Amino acid sequence: MLNKRFRVLDELGIHARPASLLVAKAQCFESTITVTFNEKTKDLKSLLGLMTMVIKLDDTFTISCEGADEIVAMESIVKLLISERICEECQL
Repeated sequence: MLNKRFRVLDELGIHARPASLLVAKAQCFESTITVTFNEKTKDLKSLLGLMTMVIKLDDTFTISCEGADEIVAMESIVKLLISERICEECQL
């Protein structure tokens, strides 16, 4: 299992656009991919689940990947979050 922590840079937080990008990326992989925020964990392949977390500017959250393609999945998600300036990676 891989875990990475992120801090939100987008002024609007994880709103509809970045959430839909994340969900679409997560759905490309077989691995189980989850997001944990405020002690709640949701499936990153669920747009509704991610949106109900209400992750805002400067909040930190953790993404976890577990499965056969977990390394590629995590690399793709990190690349998306950083290239779109949605988040920056933090230390766990």
